[in-house]
Amino acid sequence: NNSTTAHLHHHSHHLRHHLFFIVLSAMTTIEHVLHAGQYYIHDTNERNWRSHFGLSAAETLRVTNLIDCNVNHLLWFLNYLKVYPTFERGATFARVTKNTYKKYLKIVSSHLNEKLPAISFSNRFKDWNFLVPSCIMDGTDFLVLEDRRIPWSYRRQFYSSKLGGAAFRYIIGTHVETGEIVYLSDCYPGAASEPNIIIEELNDLMEDGEKFMADRLYRHYPDHFIVADAVDNEYTRRFNSIRSKVERRIGRVKKFGIFVHQYRGRSPTIHARLLFITVRIINYVC
Repeated sequence: NNSTTAHLHHHSHHLRHHLFFIVLSAMTTIEHVLHAGQYYIHDTNERNWRSHFGLSAAETLRVTNLIDCNVNHLLWFLNYLKVYPTFERGATFARVTKNTYKKYLKIVSSHLNEKLPAISFSNRFKDWNFLVPSCIMDGTDFLVLEDRRIPWSYRRQFYSSKLGGAAFRYIIGTHVETGEIVYLSDCYPGAASEPNIIIEELNDLMEDGEKFMADRLYRHYPDHFIVADAVDNEYTRRFNSIRSKVERRIGRVKKFGIFVHQYRGRSPTIHARLLFITVRIINYVC
């Protein structure tokens, strides 16, 4: 009857999809990655691929083979970072149930966290033997939901003057020449002092006489930071040109929608974990 035929057709579709997953997990090539992508997006040209997954197809392949996971599940995770859909919309994109979608987001997150190279502060001296500056530091804020049930005396700690709203604040440090991210701070409320975050976390790890390059916000901490002059001259222009490396790398992070749109969660721990993974992905593919 029609109901039996429909049931068999439905079962057959999911079986083919399951077998497709198994084949892909055996040995992934760029053709496999693009073929997997076609299941979710019609056009796999470079621009459209990045708009859905935040990486190029070649970069996606590199990450897939590093963590040895099903490329489809990685695409779900990358799409979650890039587009930041609700779990319902994400599940629709992946063509699975909401629970299955959430399950594999966690699994891929764990694989990435386990397999991606760590952020190494000691890498600031990789092919760079200068103490002043040893690396480049800059703060960046990410919008979060404001819980108005909490008293203002507490909420104001999260107010970011950069964004004009509640935010989480992090410090990112990059290699002076390569732009590799060599430092990512813990998650702090949006009003936290950037220089104080760095000094508190890194003071005991700094070499004698070492200073970090930073913007003029850090000028009142000359023992730890070197900043540009207030005047516009050749030195200042050269200084700012070098310092822009950290801004470009932060810009790469903020190509992922989860770090542009207002974060819907409440947990700084989960936000920090997702940022930590994203930064390591960027380091790995750049």
